[in-house]
Amino acid sequence: VAAERLAVRSAGSAAGSTAEVLDLQKYGTPEFFDGAQESWSSFSFVFRGYLVAQEVLNMQELEAIERRDQPIVLNQLDAGTRQRASLVWYLLLMRVRGAGQTIMQRCEPFNGFEAWRQLVKRYDAAGETASAGQLYQILTFDFKDPNGYLDALAKWEVMIQRYDAQNPLDEIADSVKKNVAI
Repeated sequence: VAAERLAVRSAGSAAGSTAEVLDLQKYGTPEFFDGAQESWSSFSFVFRGYLVAQEVLNMQELEAIERRDQPIVLNQLDAGTRQRASLVWYLLLMRVRGAGQTIMQRCEPFNGFEAWRQLVKRYDAAGETASAGQLYQILTFDFKDPNGYLDALAKWEVMIQRYDAQNPLDEIADSVKKNVAI
């Protein structure tokens, strides 16, 4: 039971105050991320929501970490922020495997903010190569899903929404979507 609880100070609490307990058994945890590019979209979506739901970070803080161009250095953060960075580190450590874990190993230990920034930088890259890869996955999508066609269609639509959001000047035309879906 103790292994399934994680004591942390809430983001707004003063040092030395009573720790809150995140009941991981009650709320569950995100699935493992195996380090594969095709798994990142689903993992990062759930992990972002998990961090916000657990009040480790709010969306503005998360987005600021993800957009940051410069490394995040622990000794430049205040004590409360370092503690939250450490919590993100341990949450990632429990969920990330493979190439993603290798990225974490290159980061400053216990610096979950920098580890998350590096993972996002690697897997969310909105460059031309990533966009081309996303587009290829959309255009060659296999609609055979063990849960049925409608589940596969929903996954495909999410892929399209993400592609279109990252490439507003190059959205996928409805005619292309129809041809792929048929």
